[in-house]
Amino acid sequence: MNGYLITRLEQFGWTQQSALVLSLSLRTSYHVYYGLGFLLTVPFGYFVTRSFQKHHRLNRAIAAHFIFDAVILVIAVLHP
Repeated sequence: MNGYLITRLEQFGWTQQSALVLSLSLRTSYHVYYGLGFLLTVPFGYFVTRSFQKHHRLNRAIAAHFIFDAVILVIAVLHP
């Protein structure tokens, strides 16, 4: 979703900063079910969005999302 959104916003003439803010807002809004953990999506979203804006490749975002979810899962399983 993020790759499509950023690409379309670029085509519509949005600045990278404006597209980043919209992307972070949307990403954060649909991760609120994490509870307070949704706050971790802000730096994560910044990293993957800026990476996509710079390289126009989703590999890093997909790998980072997998690692992020794996870490969250391990924390959830190991937490008493």
